Amino acid sequence: GEFLKVARFQCGSRNRWERQAGSGIQCVVTENHQDVLPFIYKAIRQKRLPFSGITVVHFDSHPDLGFPDDFLADTVFDPHRMFQELSIADFLLPPVYAGHISHLVWCRPRWAKQFKEGLYTFEVGKHRESGLLKVSCDDPYFLDDRSFSPVAELLNCKPLSLYVKTVEPNGLPLQTLRYIPITSAVILDVDLDFFSTYNPFLQELISELGEESAHLIQEVFCGWRSPDEISLDTNEYIRCQSEFTELIRQIMSESAFRQPLHTFQNLCEPLFKRLFGMQRAFELIQLFYTLLNGIEENQLHLVEKAGPHTDLPNHNSNQKEIESCLEAFRQFLCESALPEPAMITVARSSIDGYTPADQIESIQKSTLSILKDLWTDVDVKVYGMDVQYS
Repeated sequence: GEFLKVARFQCGSRNRWERQAGSGIQCVVTENHQDVLPFIYKAIRQKRLPFSGITVVHFDSHPDLGFPDDFLADTVFDPHRMFQELSIADFLLPPVYAGHISHLVWCRPRWAKQFKEGLYTFEVGKHRESGLLKVSCDDPYFLDDRSFSPVAELLNCKPLSLYVKTVEPNGLPLQTLRYIPITSAVILDVDLDFFSTYNPFLQELISELGEESAHLIQEVFCGWRSPDEISLDTNEYIRCQSEFTELIRQIMSESAFRQPLHTFQNLCEPLFKRLFGMQRAFELIQLFYTLLNGIEENQLHLVEKAGPHTDLPNHNSNQKEIESCLEAFRQFLCESALPEPAMITVARSSIDGYTPADQIESIQKSTLSILKDLWTDVDVKVYGMDVQYS
């Protein structure tokens, strides 16, 4: 008890953004993660959050730093239209470009490997030719999303500091403070799939085709771009990515796999050898050819749709692991002495297949209980799927 009181005092004393008198900490719970954004914008309008310089501390199995396809930068200045275009994986960077968020701490569980740990500083801006929203960071995460552009090609740039931290019990969270300005208002953002997550794309492939076939598809589409395996420079990575996309188009859309095996091998070999090495390339081509010729038309469409996303985290935590993650969450919030949050947002992410349906209610209850223990005036409101953009 005494420890928690100290944690509350530290949090409150570090936060220069003062809450309005008599108001509790607003805690919004939504089903879809992007639906927290209208509440954040409303809080900015009502001056419960500052217009700029906001820090988001983001607990999630996913960084959510993508962009919608062909997302025009100017869309961020029409919030109602923007809210309609955004999805669960791409709602954090548009408000960076709008000037609201300038610091992001991604607190990830140990099974989330999309970025390596550390500090990333880069620009979010409008591409001078296409008008699309882009970033100046050439990490493979952004290369895969086709959202990278050299900073010289960007206009109206907004800086972002991103700190990636694995949160585990008995970890060392204190160093996180170095990356959070004392004057910054903090949004504590929690996706409940931080504690346990499925990869719904991989799960659907396993359900349709079996585990062995699903993992073969995972290796073909994603094995060469694992963060721990990448040895390509930026230009070579982009080139391989482009060639791989075109190869998959030929295989799937032009039914190249219906040709004799030697024709299929001749098509795939040059790129597969570069990506997988000679021996594994030869094996993969034969296995992939056999698989594609042994499944039905609707399953082929599933392979093409789900394949690129099979590297998302897939870790259905047991009860002991969930309790361990909850303790790590509590410990991090206590011991890092983060500023008291100006706002808390929580996403369930269950209906879309990420947080396991049989675990969601207990995880939500435990998470909210921790938040109320840490800050006694947390005002929780739970919303369903029908969030209105007012």
